[in-house]
Amino acid sequence: MSLYTRLIGIERPKISAHSFYSLAHEFKRARITGLQARTFLGLSAAEAVEANAILTLVENDSLTAEEVHQVLMIAEQNNGLYDTESTLKARLGIS
Repeated sequence: MSLYTRLIGIERPKISAHSFYSLAHEFKRARITGLQARTFLGLSAAEAVEANAILTLVENDSLTAEEVHQVLMIAEQNNGLYDTESTLKARLGIS
């Protein structure tokens, strides 16, 4: 299981785009820590590393929280755009 497959909804428990978006915003505003966000989502150690990569991109303004939200909303529709781990990671700029 990976963070990306849970965000897309391939694996359970699914992480909603709205929850991830809200947490990314709160993290960017320094209202919560990365650890708090990871705990809220119930992430494994490997998933926490993946979440940290996304949160770091938001923190350093490589991505906005809104952009992450929009991409995740598309991904969870499983409509051929960003509906695999590799396409989602590529769109977010994660290698």
